[in-house]
Amino acid sequence: MDKERSKNVTENAQRDLGHAIREWRTRHRYTQDMAAKISGIPRSSLRRLEIGEGAKSINFKNLEKLARILNMTTIELSEKYFSEDNKKDQ
Repeated sequence: MDKERSKNVTENAQRDLGHAIREWRTRHRYTQDMAAKISGIPRSSLRRLEIGEGAKSINFKNLEKLARILNMTTIELSEKYFSEDNKKDQ
């Protein structure tokens, strides 16, 4: 896969993750502050993830918390949004 396509796929995965987080938050009618408190993920990190940034630098502890709020295992979350195999298929 060339660099430009890889970059686009990565951006798409980050954007999709952001949509999933925002959908969870709005479905429960949480503000970002409420979502941060409930999830245990800092508000600034949630905000960045929601706008499609920050996924590359997420730590494992926050990855676990993110998986929990999205009702996924850490493995499922990783495969869906962070897996190189998944990126090749897109």
